[in-house]
Amino acid sequence: DALSRKGPGQVASMVQISLQVAVDMVRSSIEVEVGQLHNLTLQSGLLERIKVAQMTDPELVKIRDEVLGGQAKDVSVSDSGMLLYKARVCVPNSVELRNEIFEEAHSTPYSLQPGTTKMYQDL
Repeated sequence: DALSRKGPGQVASMVQISLQVAVDMVRSSIEVEVGQLHNLTLQSGLLERIKVAQMTDPELVKIRDEVLGGQAKDVSVSDSGMLLYKARVCVPNSVELRNEIFEEAHSTPYSLQPGTTKMYQDL
């Protein structure tokens, strides 16, 4: 920056995250891609795991075939290949995936349920 006379590379290397955020990111399998200093993308692998599981779930494979054959209504395949019911992700009948969704939605320090003050209390 102009005051410290440090270049963008030196400033970018100074950016740090808190230990709690780092632990949550590892626990949630969140990948970090850093481009320029203003470009930080956090991405969970959960949707990709759901998409892969959709391809092996017999019921969802049958529904996908119906969609591709033009026989199913209210169900579609997104541009990314995800099977959707009324624009919502179809989750296979997998205990592990459903528990992971529940955990991510309700137990992370960053989750917030409507009508509650959970995030306020956490902060």
